[in-house]
Amino acid sequence: MTQSKIKWLFIIAMLYILPSAQAQDRGEETVSFDFGCGNIISTTKVDLPINKDRKELGVGEEVGLKLVPSKGIIKWEIISGTASFDKMSIVKTITAEEPSLFIGEKTDDVVVRIEDCSSTKIRFKIYKPTDVKFICGSRGLHKIGYPSAGITAQIFVFPSNVSFYNLELQEQDKVVTVNSPYWGPLFHDQGNWIPCSEYLETGLGTALQFVEDNISICGGEPFVVNANQTGSTSCDIPVKFRIKNTNVIIPNTNVTNLQESMLWNDGACAVRKEDVESITYPLGGAKVKDCMCTDNSCFFDCLNCCHLTN
Repeated sequence: MTQSKIKWLFIIAMLYILPSAQAQDRGEETVSFDFGCGNIISTTKVDLPINKDRKELGVGEEVGLKLVPSKGIIKWEIISGTASFDKMSIVKTITAEEPSLFIGEKTDDVVVRIEDCSSTKIRFKIYKPTDVKFICGSRGLHKIGYPSAGITAQIFVFPSNVSFYNLELQEQDKVVTVNSPYWGPLFHDQGNWIPCSEYLETGLGTALQFVEDNISICGGEPFVVNANQTGSTSCDIPVKFRIKNTNVIIPNTNVTNLQESMLWNDGACAVRKEDVESITYPLGGAKVKDCMCTDNSCFFDCLNCCHLTN
């Protein structure tokens, strides 16, 4: 092949390889020699849910990243989403062999890639808490001789397809609605920050750590002036979440815990919080509005009915 033919082939090749001026102005990438660097493998820090290679994560989760096949020390970058390679700061890039990725407080998808291999990337779908679920706990709560009812309840943060072990929960202040002339005034005080654990129950979510919620209503003084009347209370308690051991609040969760109670003029009493209920019958086993509490239903038609006797 002559030198002139080689020169013309080179010019033609460059016309295909180099982007046009118009394409450059539009910011288009018309050519790429990136054929990838392998696959990014992810492993969650916690063992539950059991699929540690899942690409669905809760806010606050940590996940380890690894490039296969290994190329030694490489540069990683976060190209979208709220995440970091340092739990306490927003770090967009890191030079490491196997970094740990920390998911921030927002729920936009997180995408990580190898800097020199733009097609080698991994995407995570991020979830925030959407509900708090309750089940019957270790014991009932009852003030002997008074029309009162209560139960300790185990608490879970939903959904259950991800873990929220790196979050804390706090119930907020709220005025209690009183539906009778004799009961009140009542006020729900702001609670302490309670940490989540690494334990997870399918269908319920991430369990709170070493705590049960005391859910009760007392029929004695000073709440009831005249226990021979029927009354009720209701309170939709706002809930906040934050990253554990920080002041970073998870935005726009809009979670509330509905707590209600009923008192009847025969001394029977019932209290409900979301899907748990405790009901107390007076001596003699009187009915409550002709509604008898069974294993599957209560006055409030809850999922978890807990029996007490006055």
